[in-house]
Amino acid sequence: MAIPAPAGDGEDGEEVADMSGLLESIFGTAHPVIGVVHLLPLPGSPRWGGSLDRVLDRAVKDGTFREDLYYRINVIPVRLPPLRERIEDLPVLVDFFLKRYSGRFHKDVRGIAESTLQMLSHYWWPGNIRELAKKIKK
Repeated sequence: MAIPAPAGDGEDGEEVADMSGLLESIFGTAHPVIGVVHLLPLPGSPRWGGSLDRVLDRAVKDGTFREDLYYRINVIPVRLPPLRERIEDLPVLVDFFLKRYSGRFHKDVRGIAESTLQMLSHYWWPGNIRELAKKIKK
């Protein structure tokens, strides 16, 4: 059974906005879209880790998400707070993305000014870490 390639930029895990094709290939039937999912292959395993932009237990209670599928994918739930709730991680993340993109684009960028880091730390980050990565990339 072939699993369709997910859409996305391919850099930080794949983003799948429309899960119907993927779920159809896995379960043999089409299912409604369940949200934006980030799929990450786990090393040495055919299993996948994922994240959703929805609170699935609420969706199960509302009847908009299948309960059996919820228990199948909700094996080890990990809540990672948004960047705005852990702004102390910002310097490490900025350094990580600077190194990644400076190497990728053959630029010699070694850091950012403290004033720029302060400005970034006061931003709300509605797009979370993906937004930070895209800003650093630009």
